[in-house]
Amino acid sequence: MNQRGDSRITLVLTLVIVAYAIFAATKIIPVRVASYEFADYLREEAQKAAWTRDEKVLRAHILEKARLLELPVTDKNLKIEFAGGDIRVSADYQIPVDLKLTTWVMQFSPRERAPLF
Repeated sequence: MNQRGDSRITLVLTLVIVAYAIFAATKIIPVRVASYEFADYLREEAQKAAWTRDEKVLRAHILEKARLLELPVTDKNLKIEFAGGDIRVSADYQIPVDLKLTTWVMQFSPRERAPLF
């Protein structure tokens, strides 16, 4: 057996796998960061809206933030409720990530709740 050839193949395969992992990370990490930032924003806005109780302003702020973060949150998948002494804000959305070998659909469902004052 030629062990030198085997080690070259192993090295090439390892480099290909590492390169693909780096490529995938560059596609996935920005989506995750934007989604986490959006979830934090929902929490902040829900707490502010608990004082003002202005659904139109809250909805406009959230949709604008989603637009800035390039998230597919629309009026249809954004839900705002004032019920039971709480405000509840949720958004369900999916982001397809093209990984060249496959497309991974990442699903997000941030939900926030704040007591009304």
